[in-house]
Amino acid sequence: MSIGYCCLIWGIHHTNYQTLKLSTVSNEKLRNIIEYNLDSLSNAIDFNIENKVKFFRLSSDIIPFASSPVNKINWLKDYKQKLATIGEKIKSSQMRVSFHPGQYAVLNSPDPKIVANTIKDLEYHASFLDALGLNFTHKMVLHIGGVYGDKDAAINRFANNFKLLSNSAKNRLIIENDDKSYHTSDALKLSKLINVPVVYDNFHNSILTSDPKVSDQDWIKLCSKTWQKKDGKPKIHYSNQKPGALKGTHSDNVNIKVFLEFYNSVKDLDIDIMLEVKEKNIAALKLINIIEQNHDLNLIKKDYERFKYWLMAIDPKVSLKLEKMLASKNFNAIDFYNLIDETIVNNPNTKYSLNVVGIIVENIKKIIEKDDFDSISAALIKARANSLSLSSLKSNLYKIGEKYLITDIINSYFFNI
Repeated sequence: MSIGYCCLIWGIHHTNYQTLKLSTVSNEKLRNIIEYNLDSLSNAIDFNIENKVKFFRLSSDIIPFASSPVNKINWLKDYKQKLATIGEKIKSSQMRVSFHPGQYAVLNSPDPKIVANTIKDLEYHASFLDALGLNFTHKMVLHIGGVYGDKDAAINRFANNFKLLSNSAKNRLIIENDDKSYHTSDALKLSKLINVPVVYDNFHNSILTSDPKVSDQDWIKLCSKTWQKKDGKPKIHYSNQKPGALKGTHSDNVNIKVFLEFYNSVKDLDIDIMLEVKEKNIAALKLINIIEQNHDLNLIKKDYERFKYWLMAIDPKVSLKLEKMLASKNFNAIDFYNLIDETIVNNPNTKYSLNVVGIIVENIKKIIEKDDFDSISAALIKARANSLSLSSLKSNLYKIGEKYLITDIINSYFFNI
């Protein structure tokens, strides 16, 4: 069983994706962004490999306007080698990747233009996975779409439009239950019509279900029957309701106790779990490091280094306690990450941020040029005198970190909060 996360890596340098407005599209800009984004994807795969992440959702934004006529670049040909190289890293690490086309991809729309655009979008995602050299265990997830006043007709329309897809797109497409229109039983019904796997979403099912008496485990077993050998392990989506937010809002993070109860109830089902939470890699690494039977303490220490300045800005005493835990012969990963979660969730005020910046500035004094040191020192003085905002100070310091590739800065969560 693998635990994965979605698209963006929070707080890690050059793993983000750039885009541009339709009104500013040019071949030169598109090429620059595509090259940057492919480098970001390569960096993201490296990060996942280092941290034992075996399941990862790719961003649809890697190739801007890929299915639009405004993008006239033959990116499949021009970046063939780069895509193949990234694909080799994915395959050699036995990582599984997927896509989740956005809300405008509606295959069962009664509007032929929307269907045509959806098909173009799905073909883009399928061709990208093809260009990576990946087999059909690497999927793209799609919601069934709208009801349009007649659910049965809408399901049949999806089935008919599915026939218009290429062989690759058909073999990669998987469908998911949602929280507004199509419950898990609806997805299973459509699955029988077109012979594609169903992705079970526990959070959506908790809001919209055909039978509240059926457990997550039993729903997963039913959905797993729709997966064939060529499809790989069944995958599910996991999240919970965000406290105090509108019903249907995904949680920011993963409650360790709640997740472990869920995990222990399904761990024998041989599935992959995609976390759909705001904290993305933070949540995934936390759970992977907890569940890993023989903890790689070096990876956990590296994970702590990414948290360190953030935690110090909240409460320096917590950082000291965590470092003692890491040095203990009786290290307990659950206790360790619970303390991190409790500190961040219960004490969001980073009141010691200026002290943390001061520590970082002193630490980098010997590895940056005098002009840069003097500049950031002056900025710190201004911030302490309330004549420069904390965000501007951190931005200035981050730019110095980028200039000198200082890992403690450019891969620190402190600069993303």
